[in-house]
Amino acid sequence: MTGHVIHLDRQIYATPQQVWGVLTDVGHSAETIRSVNNVEVLNEVQGFGVGMRWREDRKLMGHNGTEELEVIESEAPSHFAVQTTRDKDVVRMTYTLTPLDDGTRLSLTLVDDMTKRNPLSQLAWNLWGEVNLHSTRRMLVHDLDDVAHAAEALAMKSPDSTSG
Repeated sequence: MTGHVIHLDRQIYATPQQVWGVLTDVGHSAETIRSVNNVEVLNEVQGFGVGMRWREDRKLMGHNGTEELEVIESEAPSHFAVQTTRDKDVVRMTYTLTPLDDGTRLSLTLVDDMTKRNPLSQLAWNLWGEVNLHSTRRMLVHDLDDVAHAAEALAMKSPDSTSG
């Protein structure tokens, strides 16, 4: 059973290359994304690519949590996917960048696979899952806003860069 799916879209007034650069600059995520406190790159695969792993400390609902993420798909500058495991859940986030006449559409899809949960943790999800889903959605909206702000700042340095 899939626990939940979150899908978000955000228009960004910057080129796909500029947005990609911000998204994949993992080492500087704590400077770009407000909920990221610290990042430790565990290995690099030609800068950013399949197999790259990092540990990320985030703040959510007043609590700090650490996750280890791994790039499982990457095709610059159009899409990539990362995966992490929380307890027995497998969480996959796919980012897709679509060129627009005046920038880029950034789409994010998060899928939480809960098929390995035991009955007690499934009951907890049934009771508290909507609270977690709402908080996660809000955090991801903020993440996309922060990426947009950083990419648009880059685009302002080269004003002609969003036109084709």
